[in-house]
Amino acid sequence: MKAAVALAASLIAATATAATEPAPAPAREQVYLEHDYLFVENRAIQDYLQSIVDKLLQGRTEKFAAPNLIVYSAGNFSAAADTDGNLVISTQTLRDLESEDELAALLGHELTHVIKGHASKKGVMQTLPVSLDSMQAISDAAHQVRASVTGNGAAAGATQGRYTGAQAAALFWSDILSPNWNRKQEREADRIGLDLMRAAGYDPAAFTTLFSKLHAAHEKRSERMEAFQKAMVTRLQKPKLPRTTLKVSPELEQALGGLQGEAASKVVDGAFDDLNKRNAEYDSPEQRQELITQYLAQSKIPMSRDKKARSPLFAQNLRAGEGGTLLHQDEQALAALDALDAGDVATAQASIAELLPPKAAAARSAFHKPSSAHLNLALGSWYDKRGDGASRDAHVGDWVASSRAPVTAFLWQASNAAARDEPSAAIDTLEQGGRRIGSPVPFLPDLISFARQAGSESRAESFTRQCKEEDARRKSATTKLVSAIQGSQPTGLYAECLARLGRLPDGETQSKGGLLKLAPLLRKATS
Repeated sequence: MKAAVALAASLIAATATAATEPAPAPAREQVYLEHDYLFVENRAIQDYLQSIVDKLLQGRTEKFAAPNLIVYSAGNFSAAADTDGNLVISTQTLRDLESEDELAALLGHELTHVIKGHASKKGVMQTLPVSLDSMQAISDAAHQVRASVTGNGAAAGATQGRYTGAQAAALFWSDILSPNWNRKQEREADRIGLDLMRAAGYDPAAFTTLFSKLHAAHEKRSERMEAFQKAMVTRLQKPKLPRTTLKVSPELEQALGGLQGEAASKVVDGAFDDLNKRNAEYDSPEQRQELITQYLAQSKIPMSRDKKARSPLFAQNLRAGEGGTLLHQDEQALAALDALDAGDVATAQASIAELLPPKAAAARSAFHKPSSAHLNLALGSWYDKRGDGASRDAHVGDWVASSRAPVTAFLWQASNAAARDEPSAAIDTLEQGGRRIGSPVPFLPDLISFARQAGSESRAESFTRQCKEEDARRKSATTKLVSAIQGSQPTGLYAECLARLGRLPDGETQSKGGLLKLAPLLRKATS
């Protein structure tokens, strides 16, 4: 009885919190929330990292905006300074680093990219669409990579959920959204980063182990990007023929489908080839170490071999205390999501127990507010698996009410409302999500479905027209070329929205010119 009362109280509190809508996320963080980065809320970790950044920048005279530090939940070693003034670092990176010296080396390297203005948009993202096709391809690739790691592809495929897989998909976005550097920029970042850490009193020997970690992370990233490339090609190769009243022979239809697939493959492969060429330019760990050693020799400063942390704050903030506890819980949350995705309930239960106080762990229905809002993903997924909808909804609501809720949180809460036959509440949730992240794009297909569920065809049509406008605004080189090949056939977001609507909006017609535009290509293909 007490547990039921406590749960009811928590649900009421969550509802009251959600009623006061948080302000929109800062513009420079919105792209990450749109792609389901799980931001970690922990003041101890944040303050500790900021103190090292301040120490490294002490005495610098260049005029530049200090970076905004973002810690996000991920199982990959990753840190990057982006084009929007963020320095983004994963929780796995904080777990893998061995000392404050090594952390200072990494931060010094990334700060140099900020100081020197190296950041530029990644070439592949200028070519590939950040749209429904790319999102679905990433989901496919994430599943393939996870299945190869677990060796349990069948189980993972059967149980993979929309929400438990969100974190895995975010790994791919971290690969894609991080800026690309050339060899000259990387070498400069190593040298100036070394100067920064040395001036702050840190041991330059930390670069030795850091280079090895960065190289290993680069190898894993290459594997993920290869899986993404294959998934993207497979998705774009599917024939999307123009709707037309013209009679098309089977042979002609087959030739047209082949042309579309070949053209799409060439564009995607070209984008990734450009990215791979850039990556191939990076020096090996041995080369980077040799260059750093030479630079130190020229500076006539001996290279210390002492690998011990120079500050006890590293252990106090990242291995113990509030920060260390959070990093451990984050690791357990990632393990729980992987286990749920693979259908391993026992492993998931053991990991979830690490996120709960003893009493809550023993109770079947008990809402516990986690120490960081992003942990609600694992907790909500666990209660969903157990069929405890009330506890699940409480965690999802708590997540949505937080200041840095990603797209998945809003989609999850909306789908729960729709399942209760509350489509208006679902629409309100998604529109709130659009305001929070500064874009309605990830929510539009579901908004159409919920509007139709509510019996409002006019509102569904309005959302569909918005899809068309957003699709035109966001078209990349790939989608423009594929659209040209496919003639008048809708692609990307608009195609998905039309599928949700089930028809063309009133007043819109489908052009018949698609096949005619392809006449020269078809003559060549059938000759």
